[in-house]
Amino acid sequence: MSKLIDTELLLDLVGEDRDSFMPIIEDFHENGQKLLLEIAQGTADSDLSIVKAAAHQLKGSSGMLSMTALFEFCKEVETLELTQISEEFLQQFNACFVQSVSAAREVLS
Repeated sequence: MSKLIDTELLLDLVGEDRDSFMPIIEDFHENGQKLLLEIAQGTADSDLSIVKAAAHQLKGSSGMLSMTALFEFCKEVETLELTQISEEFLQQFNACFVQSVSAAREVLS
């Protein structure tokens, strides 16, 4: 797995006003949780279009926030078939999401 976040890129994006950027991270966290649920539900319902659409949305947001490991996970999900998305994979994906948000919060605190 690549490093969780590109700290330098995130700090360049944020600039001097770290406090005003934290709500963006919190919105990402809230929306990302919903997208992860859509991915899990789409997998359970065998609906690959939902899985790929949610992964694509999460990929865009994580890329904008310099969350490199999560971005790579999302890219991978976009290329997989349903049979390749195991419970273990979803757990790793969720863990990467949580770790990425935590790392961004740490950088901004």
